[in-house]
Amino acid sequence: MARELHTAEEIRAEVERLLNGRRKVPIAVPLPTKLAMQSDPFDDRGANWMIPSAPGFAADPEAVKAAIVAVKEKWDMA
Repeated sequence: MARELHTAEEIRAEVERLLNGRRKVPIAVPLPTKLAMQSDPFDDRGANWMIPSAPGFAADPEAVKAAIVAVKEKWDMA
């Protein structure tokens, strides 16, 4: 299944939507960066982007990971 292409801003917005949907205090998500080479599909689902770590991620690392993985499974960066 091919991933849909989206901009960095769209990817960040989707991760934030999934992550912060029911939070009283939202976690800020930085813009993703495009990878120079496609990554190992067993490592992070083969997406062509990554989101750098941010201090707010320490608040709920499992939820952050789940939101990022959910978007990586369906979207690539244009």
